[in-house]
Amino acid sequence: MHTSSAAQCPRCQYDQSGLVASWTNSCPLHGVCSECGLAFDWADLLSTRVKPLPAWSIESTGNRWWINAVRHMFLFFLPKRTWSGIRLEHPVSLRRLGVLFALTLIAVHIALASRALVVRWSNNVFIAGKIYQFGHGTSDRRPEAWLADLLWPYSEWVHDIFRTDAVSYSWDLVPGITSLSFFVLPTLMLMLLPETRARARVHWKHIVRAGVYTFALAPLICVCFMVIDIVLIELDALCSTMGLLSGNGFLFHQSRLSALVLFGVFFAVYARWWLKIVTTYMKLQHAWVVLLSIMIVTLLGAMVFGVVIVPMMGLG
Repeated sequence: MHTSSAAQCPRCQYDQSGLVASWTNSCPLHGVCSECGLAFDWADLLSTRVKPLPAWSIESTGNRWWINAVRHMFLFFLPKRTWSGIRLEHPVSLRRLGVLFALTLIAVHIALASRALVVRWSNNVFIAGKIYQFGHGTSDRRPEAWLADLLWPYSEWVHDIFRTDAVSYSWDLVPGITSLSFFVLPTLMLMLLPETRARARVHWKHIVRAGVYTFALAPLICVCFMVIDIVLIELDALCSTMGLLSGNGFLFHQSRLSALVLFGVFFAVYARWWLKIVTTYMKLQHAWVVLLSIMIVTLLGAMVFGVVIVPMMGLG
C-alpha cells in the first residue's frame, strides 16, 4: 500500500493522496487528475528521483545562476528545447525567478537608456570633414545630461532637476517600451482574470514561471525593435540632411514594408513560443483556443499601450 501526503497534480496542485490511499493490492502506472484532466505518470508524483531541471535554467541548483540568467535572454528562438526541458513536475523556485525578473528589469532599463544616449550622441556626426545632423538629438553634451539620460530616459523631469536639455523623446523609446507589453500582457491575462485561470486550471506558480521566462526575452527583443527604429528614422534623417534624398522621408516610407515583414517574423516566433508553453509545458486542453486568446489580447493591448498609454504617461 502506498501513501503520500505530498501527491499533488503537477498542473493544478490538486491533492491526490486520497486516491493513493485507496490502493490496496497494486498501484497503477498512469493517472488522470479529476480536477484538471491532466494525464501523468504516478512515478513522477511519488518518486523523489524526478529528472532534474536543465543546467541552463536559473532554477537549477548550482552557483552559476548569473550565467543562466543571461542565457534566458537568448532562448527566444529555442521554444521547443526550452519547454521540453522544463516540466510541471519540477518545483518552482520563486526566489530564483525573482532574481531573473530583477535582472531583466535592469537589462531593459539599460537597453532603453542606451537608445536615449544614442539620440544625444547622434545630434552631430562628422563625415568627410563635415558636420551632419543624425536624427533629432540635442547639442547638450555635458556629463550631467548623459547621467540624466542614463538614470531616467523615459521622460524629461530628471533633466529639470539637472537643468540640462532633454532629448526629443517623441517616438524614440515608444517601440522599445511598447514591445514590453508582449512579454507582460499574456501573464497578466492568465493571472488577473479568475475565470480564465479557473478554466485553464493551472496553478499560479506555473503561470509565474512561464511569465518570468517570457519576460527574460524582453531585453533582446527590445533592442531589436529599437535598432529597426534607428534604421528607419535616424538613417532617413541623416540622408535627408546630407542631401542624398529630398527630405520627404523616402527611405522611411520605403522601409515600412521591411518593418512589417520583420514584425511578422517576430510575431510568428512569439506565437510559437507561447504555443509550446500551453501545449508542451502546461499541456492545456483546447490549447489553440488559449493561444488565440493570448495573441488577440496581446496585439490589442500593445496597440492601446503604444498609442494611448505611453503618450499619456509622457514616456514617448
